[in-house]
Amino acid sequence: MRLIVIAVVGLILAVACGGSASEEVAAPSRTPSVPTATPIPSPVAISTATPSPTPTPVPGAFTETQVIVWLDPDPTVAYVEEAQGHCWTMAHTLVQPNAWRCMVDGAIYDPCFSHSPTDAFVVCPLAFGNMTAIKINLTEPLPLSMGWQEGEECLQCVWALELADGRRCRFVSGATWHFRDERMNYFCEGFGEEGLWIVVGLPEVDTIWTVDVGRWVDGVKEPPVEFYEDVPVRRVWR
Repeated sequence: MRLIVIAVVGLILAVACGGSASEEVAAPSRTPSVPTATPIPSPVAISTATPSPTPTPVPGAFTETQVIVWLDPDPTVAYVEEAQGHCWTMAHTLVQPNAWRCMVDGAIYDPCFSHSPTDAFVVCPLAFGNMTAIKINLTEPLPLSMGWQEGEECLQCVWALELADGRRCRFVSGATWHFRDERMNYFCEGFGEEGLWIVVGLPEVDTIWTVDVGRWVDGVKEPPVEFYEDVPVRRVWR
């Protein structure tokens, strides 16, 4: 047995020392490499088998999704800013009669809410968890022909939602991407090394709402590394 151990150790030392002393370890390049164009795999080929469990619910089970409505903004909302601006069309983040797309000094706020079609100000939520908002005093009347139209409300159109694991996601207006023929609608908090979590499509409305969620690491033009269907939603904002 002792002879075998000695032979093994000798073999390891021989391999370790066998390289040329003139060989150097190349320093990592600071210039990003340009990936070669490769065909994007078909979404059908993506396995829904998960390398890790679906997002773990935070403590506190719930039996139904809480729907938080901003039809009449909560009087306890903290206005972190007050400014002058205008609204020129209906909101792009949800379909609701009193929801608007507004601007202050070139910055767009969407959604913004009014109490009535003749209000002189609107309230635009900033952080949907702690009820902070900007109050915009309007420099011109609301564009009623572009927004305040009864009967067009979309029940499943919400501007923000919170998943069962506490992750919060907000609707992205403007141009975005598609996966499995559905728009990537909600981008979630917490972008980092684990990638970006995105809700695809709109929620399914039930006692407990559900959404389809994927995790993208190598860019949204590539397939997600994980994809979950029917993920429970703890609360929504509309």
